[in-house]
Amino acid sequence: MTAFFNPSSQIKIVKYVFVKVCFIEYNRNMFAKNLIHCLKRALCIIIFSTIVVPVFSQVNPASEDGKMSRAEAQVAREKLVSEVNKKIDKPYEEGASGPSSFDNAGFVCYAANVVGQKLPKNVKAIYNDVKIVSDDKKELGDLVFFKSKGSSISTVGIFLGGETFIAAVSSADGGEDCVSVFSLSDEVWRSKYMAVGQFLPSGKEQTVVQASKDDDEEDSKAEAETKSGAKPKTKAKTSSSGEKKSSDSKKSSGGFSTDDIVFDFTAFFDWSLLSPRQFVFRFRGTDAQLNVNYTGWLLEPGIGVAFRYNHGLDTMQIPVTISMRVNDYIRIFAGPVFTIGSVTLIDTDKQIKASIFPGSAGISFITPPFRIGAVEIKGVQDISYTVYNNLDGATLSFMESLAAGFVMYTGVRVAFPLSAFGI
Repeated sequence: MTAFFNPSSQIKIVKYVFVKVCFIEYNRNMFAKNLIHCLKRALCIIIFSTIVVPVFSQVNPASEDGKMSRAEAQVAREKLVSEVNKKIDKPYEEGASGPSSFDNAGFVCYAANVVGQKLPKNVKAIYNDVKIVSDDKKELGDLVFFKSKGSSISTVGIFLGGETFIAAVSSADGGEDCVSVFSLSDEVWRSKYMAVGQFLPSGKEQTVVQASKDDDEEDSKAEAETKSGAKPKTKAKTSSSGEKKSSDSKKSSGGFSTDDIVFDFTAFFDWSLLSPRQFVFRFRGTDAQLNVNYTGWLLEPGIGVAFRYNHGLDTMQIPVTISMRVNDYIRIFAGPVFTIGSVTLIDTDKQIKASIFPGSAGISFITPPFRIGAVEIKGVQDISYTVYNNLDGATLSFMESLAAGFVMYTGVRVAFPLSAFGI
């Protein structure tokens, strides 16, 4: 405290505050310009992540060697099965993960938590996270995956032994809107069945040392066959001790399947709450957007084009976007915007210029789907920022930039697989 009242210390403090204030003022004046640079970098990152790196490597620590002995793994498997059987008839609820209600992925995540394991709360992410093994190596507590015609992996269950599995499945997906036990020999599930996955080490005894190496080779073949759309072959072999393959190797071995191509059409109502002069609701226009997504990879990369009547800026625009998923309910997107005609800043007579690149970037929030056969209907809320400049290329002021470019898009999306066209 004595140092604080020292005159030299006070001078230093004043100088420090002055420099900080000047720095903040400078940053505020440079904000709009820096925002454009940030959007450029964000767009480059999105393009790189979507095209160059289509998948993320996810590691499940619980499956690594040395974490659990075979005896412990068997005990864990039996405990898991005992616990999930207690949840029979618990209601299905979208987004729920127990203990009184579940959705499909939530039920499996709950079961994994019972034995101290963690799994992603998304069916496709779970599929990419586990170790795929051949059919004859199914063990108590393993996961069984199903793929609906014309879409990617959509349902997961827990193998109970024999020909049965337990899962929380909605009536729209062939279930009973509750946790139920199903038969793998049932035609409904046999036709959709895809693969077996392990997130726990094998609980079976290993009798031949060489079998461990043979198992790795067979499992790799099973994974490759599964990812390419074929069911894994069943050959007699013994599982290796809980070895975890990376998600990257699994995904990259699968190739490309037209069954995973999904189209969606969205109609938007555009609005904002800002103008250069006031904070008030403004109708900004309407959009019609068409996207094509590939659901076979975790990021579900997509490309889309929209036709936008921008009432707020009195112009027509054609945004082209590249997108990728964060989870089932969130996507991020960015891309160039092509503008037809002159642009007038909202609530003014000022003429401004739209930027082609960087064009726009944003985030999309999506509701759980309502299904009619293979078609899904969803609510969508996009939040997007589009870059505009003065006619001479200079950056708009902060408020003008927000008023022109920051817009909400509320709409309804209809998604359908390529197979809906009979392809």
